Amino acid sequence: MKLGVMKQDTNMKEAVSAEKRLTLTLRYLATGENVGVNGRVSDGGVLRESNLKMAMDMNILDFPENAMLPGVNQSIPYVFIADEAFPSSVRIVKPFRDRGLTSERKIFNFLLSHARRVVENAFGIMGN
Repeated sequence: MKLGVMKQDTNMKEAVSAEKRLTLTLRYLATGENVGVNGRVSDGGVLRESNLKMAMDMNILDFPENAMLPGVNQSIPYVFIADEAFPSSVRIVKPFRDRGLTSERKIFNFLLSHARRVVENAFGIMGN
């Protein structure tokens, strides 16, 4: 039995790729919109105008309860990992600015960047 999300081309039309369907699904889940956004709008601007941001601000997303991480004595919230284009918030973690960073903040930025790459790779694999 073959499982997958690949569609087949027909004589009438060419199938939409799994990557494009995943991209559209994620956009719809994040914004509630099914048309694109002007390319001049920044990622942060897209988020600011999205239903996802409104739901985050209203605290109506069904996040799991904060959890303890190994070796940490405080509960940590579940968050979205973002890059510099996004605003920081309780639910959005982005890297520190590059000027005058302590070694701890440099390490944090490195680990956050690594986590973002892992997530992006996972979405890339799902798209393929």
